[in-house]
Amino acid sequence: TPATQLVETVDQLRERLKDAEGAPSASVSLQLQRDALFLLGGSELSCRTPIEVSIRSSPGSTAIINAGGISRHFLVSGGCRLTLEGDITLVNGAADGDGGSLLIEGGEAVLRGVTISNSFAGGDGGGIASKQGSRLGLQAVTVSGCKAGNSGGGLFAELSQSLVIRGSAFERNEADKGAAIEYA
Repeated sequence: TPATQLVETVDQLRERLKDAEGAPSASVSLQLQRDALFLLGGSELSCRTPIEVSIRSSPGSTAIINAGGISRHFLVSGGCRLTLEGDITLVNGAADGDGGSLLIEGGEAVLRGVTISNSFAGGDGGGIASKQGSRLGLQAVTVSGCKAGNSGGGLFAELSQSLVIRGSAFERNEADKGAAIEYA
């Protein structure tokens, strides 16, 4: 198990992810500073190699990652395994295509205790899109106020290898097909 690194700024978060991607089969554990507010500034966070990334909020504290309505929060692909846990809110994500907040293509994401809100995708998955053999696990997650131009206002899962949802809520999401969840 890697030592947990404290992350105090969005630039540090980007640097830690980039450093981990440069080390094949790496594993990185990141803890967001207490009461963190990270503004993405128009560029998503990504994990595109077969590494394990764990991001958690500080104990007893919240963390907000705000995409400002101009990018999604995370792209997970290339065999990456991303875990988000604790009191983390992903807010105001946007994508012209799929996955307004989180797009998983050929990777894995596990979310525990996370809130996704007010995100939009022009395609599928206003909150989350899981595609191309991906794996997705949601536990005690809330997806609310998300909208997709096509299917799956809260969640769109297509050709997913695994989809597990436990104790999670999908509220006030909108789409032409499957306002809460669309599984194709």
